[in-house]
Amino acid sequence: SIATEAKMLALQSQMNPHFLYNTLASISALAEEGENEKVVQSCSDLSLLLRYISSNSSNRVLMWQEMTHTGSYMQLIKNKYEERLEFTMQIDELLCGIPVPKLVIQPLVENCVKYALEVRPPWRITVKGYVESDGWRICVRDNGPGFSAAYLTLFTEKRALIKPGEPLPRLSVGGMGLVNLYIRMLLLYGETLVFTLENLPEGGACVTIGGPLSEKVGDEKNENRNDKDRNC
Repeated sequence: SIATEAKMLALQSQMNPHFLYNTLASISALAEEGENEKVVQSCSDLSLLLRYISSNSSNRVLMWQEMTHTGSYMQLIKNKYEERLEFTMQIDELLCGIPVPKLVIQPLVENCVKYALEVRPPWRITVKGYVESDGWRICVRDNGPGFSAAYLTLFTEKRALIKPGEPLPRLSVGGMGLVNLYIRMLLLYGETLVFTLENLPEGGACVTIGGPLSEKVGDEKNENRNDKDRNC
């Protein structure tokens, strides 16, 4: 519905501005150190990110587009931390053409970066996409300290306040990003939504999101799957 589309766009726009500030500071530092190639690459990656975020032509994109965006984001982060940060992405080819909400995977990776850096390197972040019998799944995990009991309790409490058909809770820019993401996906998938937070036995945290294996988007968008830069 139009109302749902409006809510999705409003929530999608609530991006954390600190990432932009930190990225510009990192590019400035690279320039001062004479790392010209990294400066050029970082500017290119940042340009791709901003173009992707600012485009409001649709609330949904193809999975490969979201993965490409996430890859550009991680390249920016790796320019700063280099070999101390290990990032891997494994996505089932069957997921590449599935339409998903824009900006659902990169925020999960950003959340991992935020908390994984609290432990000693190397910091490992893994994105894995696969197909289940009832839909698609994306698992994003790290080897950081994991979710605190307080965080998990707060997330559960906030999620309980979100009721279909009722006004959405107020969320601030840079606020609890996982709640923002949960609401956006709930608006689209309803009861078919998969959204779980867990701490791993070996240490670290994992967030799993998912939805139904819906139909492919139109032919015009599917033609773009041949883009040489796609990550699926």
